[in-house]
Amino acid sequence: MIDLITAIRSVRVEMNIPPATALPLALVGASPQVHQRARRWTEFVQRLARVGEISFADTAPSGAVQLVVRGDIAALPLKGVIDLAAERTRLAKEMAKCDADIARVGAKLGNPNFVARAPEEVVEEEKEKREEALMRKAKIAEALQRLEGAT
Repeated sequence: MIDLITAIRSVRVEMNIPPATALPLALVGASPQVHQRARRWTEFVQRLARVGEISFADTAPSGAVQLVVRGDIAALPLKGVIDLAAERTRLAKEMAKCDADIARVGAKLGNPNFVARAPEEVVEEEKEKREEALMRKAKIAEALQRLEGAT
């Protein structure tokens, strides 16, 4: 349940879903064990992940973002909650910004004069910036992929 709550919270942040919005949650193709756990922990999941109704379905609802949590699929229907096209545009802009940051830092680190003359801590700081930008880019790519699954 902790992994499910964490995944839902991550999607809420990635997709800019307002905290007060209670999303429905559909557990897709859930096993009997998942049914049992979901019933036992419903109140906690609803409160901590800010979801409304928890339902069970054979297939994911249309317009839903699908999350794979420990091999099980959870779906958050976002159609009508957020503007999917606007969110895609926002994430594409973020991706372009990450690409620009990665290219800028890569150019610095690719310059032998910079690496030779800059203090070691500055070079390490630039390497850390590049790693952070790469991680941010990977998260944005994941969010874009989730959005593609929601259409």
